[in-house]
Amino acid sequence: MKTIASWYVTIRFVLSYLFYKLGIGSVLDPNPRFDSFQFVIGQFTHWNRYIRVRGAENVAADHPAIYCGNHIKFGDPFYVFHGVYLSTDKSVKLHAMSRNDFFEGTPLKTRFFDADEFIVTVGVHGISRDAVTLAQMKPFINLLIEGESFIMFPGRTRSRSGLLMEYRDNFVEPGSVSFFLNTAQRRKKDTTFSAIPVSRNYNPARDHTCMIYGPEQFLTSGASREATGFGILR
Repeated sequence: MKTIASWYVTIRFVLSYLFYKLGIGSVLDPNPRFDSFQFVIGQFTHWNRYIRVRGAENVAADHPAIYCGNHIKFGDPFYVFHGVYLSTDKSVKLHAMSRNDFFEGTPLKTRFFDADEFIVTVGVHGISRDAVTLAQMKPFINLLIEGESFIMFPGRTRSRSGLLMEYRDNFVEPGSVSFFLNTAQRRKKDTTFSAIPVSRNYNPARDHTCMIYGPEQFLTSGASREATGFGILR
């Protein structure tokens, strides 16, 4: 029964987006539907059957945080989200940072269905891989100020071809983890902001995943605006 109900809710949400693209109605609110989304995705990722979470006590349930790690497999963002979702008894729904052209040149980028636009409806925000701008940074800073958390992979990212490429490491433009923490902290001094390192341990032989959440890291007092690396975290 749960399978049928979850698929019904998910398909109805996708259809609301398709009708929206045709100029009919608006996209449904995803927030009350995340449990169904997670179950449907879990049928493809197998986390309905098996997933372990280590360091659940490190997950921030009462203040905004950035969950960051190395992107090694296509499904990593889904697993980071799901691990936090389980660890907080389904109370924290993470946003995510993604390339704004990830689906460019694929069948999922058409007039009637734009996957890059669709994922925005469920909390994914796009950012340019080649030319990061301050305007693209603002939504993430606002998320933190509003008490929301998000996922980002600051060192390297995984392309559709499976190759690892440099992403925001050593970019001249701001965009590192501590840039977001620093800016949010300056704007809302009475709020706790943290970075939480994440690692996915994957066993390909058994198709099992263990999500590991490390101890929270915080900006040191008086960190300079120019500092954009993990070196100023304590």
